[in-house]
Amino acid sequence: MNDILYAIAKDPEGNLFTALNAAKGSLYYCVNCNNVLMLKKSGKTGPRTKRPHFAHKSMAPNCQPETALHFGFKTLAAEKLNRYLEAGAPFNFNWRCGFCRDRHTGNYTKKLKSVRLEYDLKHCRPDIALLDENEQIFAAIEIVVTHEPSERVINYYLENKIILIQINLKSDEDIYLVEQKLTEPDLVKFCPNPKCSVCDNFQQKIIMSIVDGKCWNCYSPMKAALMKNGAYKFLFGPEKFSPSEITFAAEKGAAISKYQSRITGEQYQANFCPKCGTFVRRYSKLLNYLSYAQEEAFPIQNFRIRYNCSYCREKKLSDDNNWAQNLKW
Repeated sequence: MNDILYAIAKDPEGNLFTALNAAKGSLYYCVNCNNVLMLKKSGKTGPRTKRPHFAHKSMAPNCQPETALHFGFKTLAAEKLNRYLEAGAPFNFNWRCGFCRDRHTGNYTKKLKSVRLEYDLKHCRPDIALLDENEQIFAAIEIVVTHEPSERVINYYLENKIILIQINLKSDEDIYLVEQKLTEPDLVKFCPNPKCSVCDNFQQKIIMSIVDGKCWNCYSPMKAALMKNGAYKFLFGPEKFSPSEITFAAEKGAAISKYQSRITGEQYQANFCPKCGTFVRRYSKLLNYLSYAQEEAFPIQNFRIRYNCSYCREKKLSDDNNWAQNLKW
């Protein structure tokens, strides 16, 4: 962890100020020990100059800047959430799911009716508690500077269906990134996807993409259909489409037909150019279509098709009667 400085303080009325928006000559106090702080802000830049910060006017041996950072960030984060709530505006956040490995988007204010700091749950006190209209906590935001939530606390959240949102702070400069940190938390213990009925793990979202590209042979316009997961990673092409998915892709303008390899004689479904009949065979060329679309060279449409348990597929399903229990995370 970087050397942490005091980046936040309070005025005599208790209002918080960061070292960047504080003014020299004003009176500031430490949010931890209430002792007087001095603002250190020279305006100079360079390798030997310290970033703006506060310093104790007299020795405060039991006061730590990490504690001030933790207090300041959670207070400013709660104020930010309250401003969105009062404005009736959505406040989205994104995370890579540790359960299904997809990327998800959530909205802090969708169910939110009140924000509480250090809310007493008897078993724990989350830094920020998000409560619904029934005054029930549905999400806990934990701000981590030095100590992560214990396993006991994490299990309590999981058992009580409380979403854990964890934000890790590594520098006092994170105090200026409150909205960014809320938008991209380091950990979210929640998956909106359904669970597999066989192994009870969360399933992956399977998305069909229709790419408006060009034939690699004659350069005429053509649409290519492919599947990717919720993290927008390429999975497979029409060779693994179900009959209903082939019909759906055709309705969206993709031409799909059976291709036969001249070398192996293998047959499978593939995209083809309606003008010259050239097939877009498996993986490599389809991956190019997706790459061009992600670079915004080709237009793309995405449709959620189904969910699939990658965990069962990866383990190849043992015949053992207890295999489903053994597969659980």
